[in-house]
Parts: sequence; structure tokens; C-alpha cells
Amino acid sequence: MRQIVALVRASGVLEEFARLEASRPGPRGLPSETVLVGMVLAARETRTTNVDDAWECMQFKLRNPWLKYFGLRQVDATDVDATRASAKRFYDAWSRMTTLLDPARHDRRTRMARHETSPYRRAWQQHHGQDATPQLSRIANKLVLTPVRIAIARGLMDDWRGDLSVDTTAIASWAKPSTRRHASLEVSAGWHVSGGGEKTFGYSATLLVAGHADPDLAGRYPQLCMGMALHSPSKEIGPQAVRLLGIVKRLWNQPGYLAGDLAYSDARVEHFHAPVRALGYKLVLDYKTTMVKKDKDALEGVIAIAGELLCPHTPQRVIDGYHQMAGAKGSAEREALLPRLTQADPYLLPLKQSADHRGLERRQCPAAGTSPRVTCPWAQERDTASARARSRTSPPRPARTSHTVDLDNPRARKAHPGARPQ
Repeated sequence: MRQIVALVRASGVLEEFARLEASRPGPRGLPSETVLVGMVLAARETRTTNVDDAWECMQFKLRNPWLKYFGLRQVDATDVDATRASAKRFYDAWSRMTTLLDPARHDRRTRMARHETSPYRRAWQQHHGQDATPQLSRIANKLVLTPVRIAIARGLMDDWRGDLSVDTTAIASWAKPSTRRHASLEVSAGWHVSGGGEKTFGYSATLLVAGHADPDLAGRYPQLCMGMALHSPSKEIGPQAVRLLGIVKRLWNQPGYLAGDLAYSDARVEHFHAPVRALGYKLVLDYKTTMVKKDKDALEGVIAIAGELLCPHTPQRVIDGYHQMAGAKGSAEREALLPRLTQADPYLLPLKQSADHRGLERRQCPAAGTSPRVTCPWAQERDTASARARSRTSPPRPARTSHTVDLDNPRARKAHPGARPQ
């Protein structure tokens, strides 16, 4: 309990709520610290974040000194009226905190008509990476980043090289979805579609998690959550990740790799790819099916697959190995396919030492040069034709015949090149 209290106090969120509650009239009720500690305790003990579980943990699992510290009274679990009154005080404190952070307050106990929800939806929408709920996001990230700051201060993240993974996961809502006539109680919620096509009605949470590009670094530092943003599904996925990366960059000025799934591969360049690279992160994204399969109608040129350039005559079994790696689900299946990918090494186009006149890199045929890596019928035919062309002798020139000028003929003397003025 002391660790949880110290964590909540070190985050600075209690000062945020004290500032927001200063202008609120009426009785104070239970302090915000009681609710926040209860939520963290419930997440740790019961693996849930329900308000009901948080109240039960605070009311029935703490000793009397802690009950007195948090402003709770000792209640007999068999006394229905006393337990109901204690739960109501806890719920009122939770409602007070959520209404302070709500950008568009309304009665969440009744469903509004669909045409009445437009102003409330607009209040929750993000525009071009700007957070519609800055106070809520600031408080959430303070709670998330507090363990990170403690780990950095204690030297636990010294071996971390700034590698991150970004993902958007579903946060289910208990409210029912909208119908043709009535909106949902959660007017800003929507349908979150997972990778397998599973739909969840609620919100999307963008998470940044510390990772490692080097397998030797596994286990040398904790894989902590480095940032979190709660938003409507399919809304500003790229800008939300960029905003969180900016927060992490101020905390740890050593950008590394950033891995993401297909949702970020499809993001617009100006909203995700360009800002992420501007921050110094190197993107590692998943490939779409159209990016790894060769088009039958395409020209037989260099094959670009998995970030490499291969010879057009690369065997199909090698290309199929890349496709199977892209479709592999588990790590064991991927490790089994790694030896097959090494078969593509001879067919990679090596990089030449100098660039062309435009400053672009140049590639070389793997069957060319002084030490070719593969035996290519194409290259053999090409080299044979080139050697034949070089060895082909040109027809002999006709022998020059001596030309005698008749000096007695004036016309012949004028026609001679030596008689022309210089």
C-alpha cells in the first residue's frame, strides 16, 4: 500500500485535481487520492479497473489506520445500509473527478437522439493531432510515466536504446451501440476493428511500449509502457502516436526503432511517417499483401521484397519463403523459416561504391563483376554476346592508291587540296 500511495503522489496528479476542484462548489467528499489509490489497487489485486472493485478493495481489504487515512469509515459487510452509503460516497467522488475532465458534460443515464449528439461528438474529436481532452491526457500520462521516471532515475533503463513498439488496442464500453433513432450513452465511442476482423464497441488506446531491436538486450531492462492516449476508434491514429513520441523524446533523447502493424503502414505520410522520421525514429512496419506478392502483369525488373532488391531471376522458392515469413503468426514458426531466407543472399543486388550523377545509389548484378555470387544463364548469354562483339574484326579498309597530279593541267592543280588557301 505504501508503494501505491508513493506512486500516486509522485505522479503529480493530486495537484492537478486539487487545482481543478478549487473552483467547484459544494462539499468535498472523499479525496481524489482515495479513488486513484483504489483504482491502482484493484488493477493490481483483481486485474480489473471497475469502480465497484476499487471500492471493495479500499473498504474491505485495508486496516483501520489506512481507512482513517483515506477518509473511510469502518463498515460491517452485513450492514446493507452502511455498505450502500459507503459505496455511494466512493461513486460520488469518482463522478466528481470524471465531470471535471469531461469536455462536453451531459446526462449519461439516458440515450439522446442521434441528431442531438453532434456538439458533444465535436467536443471529443481530435483535429490534426491536437488533443481534445488535454487535462485527461496529461493526468493519464503522468500516471503512466511515473514508473518510467523512477526506473530511469534508478538506472534500470541504462541499456535501453530507445526502441519502441506502437499499437492500438480496444477498450470495451458497457454502453450499447447506437441505433437508427438513439445514440449510445458513450457518444464519442465507436467500433474498434482488430486485425482479425473482431469488432469491439468502445474506445481505442494507443500504447507505446519499450522494446529492443537486439535480442541480446532482452531482459536487461523492464518493458514499460512509455505513453498512452485514449481516443475514438479510427480517428487520428497516426497523430496520436506522434504526440506520444514527442513526450517520450523529451524524457529520453535517444530515438531508436519504432515498430508498428498494418494500421500504421496505411497511415498518411504527412500525419505519421514524416513526423516520426523527423523525430529521429526509424520505422519498422508490416507489409501489406500487395507489397510482397509479385504482380503477374508487372514488368520483369528488379524484385523489391522485404526491404531488399533481388535479381528478377530469383527462384520462386526463395520468394515464397518471404511470403511465408510475412504470414507466420508465432515466433517459433518465424525462427523455423529463417534458414530459408538466407537462401536469398546470393540473389541480392550488391551496392556499388559510388553514386550516379543524381546522387542515387547504384546496384550491380549478382552475376557480374570479378567475383560473381551466382551462375546466371542470362549473364552468360550477355557476356558471350559482349565478348563476341569485342572480338569481331572490322572489314579492312581499301588500300590507298597513289594520286599523281598533272601539273600541266590547270584544273587538276586547282582541285588538289594543297592548292587551296589556308
